[in-house]
Amino acid sequence: MGALSTIRNIYYRGSLEYCNYTCSYCPFGRKSASADTDGDREALHRFISRIGQWKHGALRILIIPYGEAMIHRYYREGIIRLAAMPHVAGVSCQTNLSFSVSRFLDEVEEARADVTKIKFWGSYHPEMADVTDFASKIEKLHAAGIEVCAGVVGDPSAKEQIRRLRLLLDPSVYLFVNAMQGLRKPLSEEDVRFFNEMDNLFDYDRRNAKACLNNCSGGRESLFVDREGGMYACPRSGVRTGNFYDDSASLLQPSCLRKVCDCYIAFSNLRDTPLRRMMGEGALWRIPERKKVRAVFFDIDGTLTDAQGRIPGRTVSALKYMSGRLPLYLSTALPMAHAKKRLGDVFDLFSGGVFADGGFLCYEDTVECVPVEHPVALDFPGCRITRYTWKEEIFKYAVLAPTVREATRLSAGLEGEAYQLYQEGRLLTVVDSRAGKKNGLMTLCSRLGISLREILVVGNTMHDWPMMSVAGYSCAVMDAEEELKKLSGYILNPDSIPVFFDI
Repeated sequence: MGALSTIRNIYYRGSLEYCNYTCSYCPFGRKSASADTDGDREALHRFISRIGQWKHGALRILIIPYGEAMIHRYYREGIIRLAAMPHVAGVSCQTNLSFSVSRFLDEVEEARADVTKIKFWGSYHPEMADVTDFASKIEKLHAAGIEVCAGVVGDPSAKEQIRRLRLLLDPSVYLFVNAMQGLRKPLSEEDVRFFNEMDNLFDYDRRNAKACLNNCSGGRESLFVDREGGMYACPRSGVRTGNFYDDSASLLQPSCLRKVCDCYIAFSNLRDTPLRRMMGEGALWRIPERKKVRAVFFDIDGTLTDAQGRIPGRTVSALKYMSGRLPLYLSTALPMAHAKKRLGDVFDLFSGGVFADGGFLCYEDTVECVPVEHPVALDFPGCRITRYTWKEEIFKYAVLAPTVREATRLSAGLEGEAYQLYQEGRLLTVVDSRAGKKNGLMTLCSRLGISLREILVVGNTMHDWPMMSVAGYSCAVMDAEEELKKLSGYILNPDSIPVFFDI
């Protein structure tokens, strides 16, 4: 049983069912333009008055109309009134952004409202809106200090407009993709890959989630209120638990008849999910809670590069954006010379890093190496051996064996406390026991005076997990090993990092 005093998030939906757009995939755009708004206006005023009397702590409010609310002055004024209430921590509205943003900003300024409390869940509709105009409205709101996300329906026929929108938006603005209903044929692998690139969380929307009342914040921390004051765990639960305007309704019995959470608002209420973990408190209005970091460390192979060893253009753009705002570092098995060759001009975006599996550190024009204290004396018949040195000291051996079996045999012969060993197929890497990506990362952060709690580490294999495990924030790329994705706090490609982290 949950009490109203525990509610921190409220979804509100009035009787408005008219939209000024006529999108082919939406039922509300075909409603009559003569729809009466008097009842809806009265319901909204009643809701706002009730919120004004709220005595149970800070509230966050999301208005989710069946239609377009922001073209109506009473909704714009209502949002401004809510934002002025000290106990309202934030207020947002789902909107197609067809209203005059300039006029709204003037209304906000005239009312001297706190813009930091106002947020928008903006939806782009290619059939009705020009992509450049939509992006410019997002930018204008963003520049005014209003947090905003941009969303699209995952229509395969609109991929070019969606791609264009992503390019036009600031890298820190989240572009989400809603799974399109009623498709004549399933999405192709190419379509799914494209939408996952645009929105790394797309699969959550595409696959939905199994309903689990015991793991749901609906009716406990979140509440849906309809035009008559009916209270529900969420807009999809279907079970009325009381009336918001009944002073005696102090207790709720969370309940739900759903077997599947089939919309974002429903499954975003599920606790302890990767989506909730990555979105944080911003899950309510679909604007990620951006965690502050002081530095980002990247693995290279499979993290910054694709299967062909190339760096995608979107990754390069993100790295350029990030490098202008905070220091970026590498943490890789590659020696520094190999990393330079692999990354080309992109290497110059980094301020140094951990190289050669922690055997070589470079930072602030300083170089350190961790020499192998006990040089390898084992005989390597038929193997190609590369010794990496700094000032005549060996900090890494790379042994290419004729077979995988031989590499495994050699590895077994080197077991002991003197070395850290890594095998990938025929290749055996040997560094000192004091080296390793984890120790190198910790040493470098100590030298730079950066707390481990303030860094983000990005990788793709379990070989990266030791260094990721000591960082404040760990991120596996989308194509990472499954075990690493289970352990990591975030699952994002590098180009999505500015969306989820305040850099």
